[in-house]
Amino acid sequence: MPIEDLMWVEKYRPARLDDVAGQESIRKRLEALLQKKEQLPHLLFAGPPGSGKTTTALLVAKEILGDQWRDYTLVLNASDERGIDVVRERIKTFARYADKREGVPFRLVILDESDEMCLNPDTKILVGTLDDLREASLRELLESKGRKRFRLPSFGEKGLRLEDDWGRIVPSGRAELYKVTFDDGRTVEASSEHPFFQVQGRVVKTIRTKELSKGSTVAEFSDRILRCYGCSTPFYRANPWEGYEHHFCSTSCRNEYFGTLSTQRPPEERTRIRALAARGMKEKGVYESPDYRRKRSETAHRLIREGRIPDPRTWKKFAKGQGAWMGKKLPLEHRKSISDGDRRYFAEHPEVKEEISRHVRTALLDPTGPYQRLVRSGFFKEASKRASAASLASWSKKGFRSKTEEKMAALLDSWGLEYARERVILPAPSGEKYPLAVDFMVGNVAIFVNGCWWHVCNRCGVEPRYEKQKRNMVKDERHYRELERLGYRVVVVWEHELNDPLIVSKDVVPRIFHMVGVSGGHPPKVRHARVASIEKIGMSDVLNVNVDGNRNFILANGVLTHNTSDGQTALRRIMEENSKHTRFILVCNYSSGIIEPLQSRCAIFRFQRLDEASVTQHLEEIAKKEKLKHSGDAVFGEIYDATQGDLRQAINLLQAASATGEVTIDAVKSVSGAAAKARVFEIVKAALEGDFEAARTKMIELTRVYGIPERDFLKYANESLGSLKVPDMAKAISILAEYDFRLVQGAQPELQLTAMLAQLSSLKGGRD
Repeated sequence: MPIEDLMWVEKYRPARLDDVAGQESIRKRLEALLQKKEQLPHLLFAGPPGSGKTTTALLVAKEILGDQWRDYTLVLNASDERGIDVVRERIKTFARYADKREGVPFRLVILDESDEMCLNPDTKILVGTLDDLREASLRELLESKGRKRFRLPSFGEKGLRLEDDWGRIVPSGRAELYKVTFDDGRTVEASSEHPFFQVQGRVVKTIRTKELSKGSTVAEFSDRILRCYGCSTPFYRANPWEGYEHHFCSTSCRNEYFGTLSTQRPPEERTRIRALAARGMKEKGVYESPDYRRKRSETAHRLIREGRIPDPRTWKKFAKGQGAWMGKKLPLEHRKSISDGDRRYFAEHPEVKEEISRHVRTALLDPTGPYQRLVRSGFFKEASKRASAASLASWSKKGFRSKTEEKMAALLDSWGLEYARERVILPAPSGEKYPLAVDFMVGNVAIFVNGCWWHVCNRCGVEPRYEKQKRNMVKDERHYRELERLGYRVVVVWEHELNDPLIVSKDVVPRIFHMVGVSGGHPPKVRHARVASIEKIGMSDVLNVNVDGNRNFILANGVLTHNTSDGQTALRRIMEENSKHTRFILVCNYSSGIIEPLQSRCAIFRFQRLDEASVTQHLEEIAKKEKLKHSGDAVFGEIYDATQGDLRQAINLLQAASATGEVTIDAVKSVSGAAAKARVFEIVKAALEGDFEAARTKMIELTRVYGIPERDFLKYANESLGSLKVPDMAKAISILAEYDFRLVQGAQPELQLTAMLAQLSSLKGGRD
């Protein structure tokens, strides 16, 4: 049976104008115009979804062109991702061709959704050059620039990098807007057909607002378009930068933010800072007292005289690797033999080791002993500062503080993920600000490589016995919370995970790729933001941008979005030049979304939302032809309430409710509220049981009729596998992953899902 026969929307599409539900005044006006076909003007059909606009346009084509209407009618979607080329090439080529065949007075172009590429006027975008960026709202640009061109950055699809470009504002009337919220808090308000981008490798794919759902991803440049911590100005960084360079637009801005703590500060600034430091030391008391300075000096000199610590004046004479102890130069082999001898002796005489440990503990706790005197003198604080400075110097030179970090860096390099070793400025509990060193920063994802013992890994069964371990646990929790509050995503990788290649491939890779926004198993060249929610917010005046060089521009929050092709202006010129051989029928939801010059060239027909009587009558006729059992007129009233006059949706709902047998109010309620996830479960189950035809039919119904996105279908299919007894789970998951990647690469969705179900059917054996 053909697929069209399974879909009642197509099966019972009106064949004549008289069969169109409702819209009686429109039918009469069109019948009068069609009496003189050669004099037919351009038409504009405006009205809510499901009111019969597209169907009426097709019927007009059939009435004028007869059986040859398919050959001489071009049906397009104005918000097609190739909209620029469509308007300038396909329509122009089609419209210019004058056909002299008898019975064909002219050609017809039906342009659907011609008002649906626009944004909220308060949306802010990036303008200027990459060297001098600023943000401005579309409304501000319209008021200041009008139709004049201005500089702005765009995304070059060939080089996969940002480029300087030119653009201008395009007024787009009014439209229904949706608010898209991303999981990091950013929002975008756009119409249902407004396009965004997904970039996988070198493949750039368009995805529209209506196709977005929770978990969808769109391309963005928050890792390249940064906000200065000091002045909040946006600035561009072509590559990842380390340290404070990542957070400040200039050295002067950084210096001002930190109180000009740099080598470039002027003498008067140095004097002011020294005065502040002296006042602070004086307020702390003991650190400025003569007793403290005297004790610290006496202790250091005594230890040098006794040979227990080397004289600082002699440090430079020791070559790297030689070291010094008790004033003697000892080669590495000598020191190693001493330590090995000590270990052997203590292993053979444990009682000696215990006796020494007891004496050491007693000596360390003796308040009158030398150790406690050193503690009170502040000597160890100085030693700690020197050790910390030496550690930072080693980190700066080597780039990594441990072999575990080097191993993580090698993995990130092998995956092709660009990372930076950065410091992020966080507020301390006291309110002051301090820099936190992040091990690896991939875009806005902070990756920490934690040692299992020092940071207390639960999986390794480590118990926090020492104070430093407990402090690390508290600090880690505070750091992760503050980073997430600032919009970063945090990934923690443990030392034991990196030591196991299986855990790396099965756990670490998916965890990092998921947070970074990588799909299809391969990291993208461009970062992606993940959608958290979408909600309808109502009608609004709308604007858009026409970009000269590339087909996109960048919002102030970093999201990459589609520019308008300025197709309505181009279409106006094409209509003027080719009206002798071609007529246009524009179809849109709101006529206000069509520019005035186009409206003035068209006869406007305003379709009304269908009333309950018209919808009910149409549904009753379908029920009679399909010989459906139903529980009375109340059923059709329930369908009307659920669809609010959208006849297309009402027919789909009736067909879905009839699948269970008699159409009842409960059946209608059940179908209208049925979860897509449950439907996908049934499809996957049928495929695994070997019933490919049933699975394919249900899949086509779910994607075509109910409009579930193909990526959501795969997501729910993956979740369904966990509830089914699959003979070869690894193979089934591999099949889903393969077709997920194919969809990302831009393959034809319905064909790929059909092939996926065929492969699942070959497994067989799936049961509850």
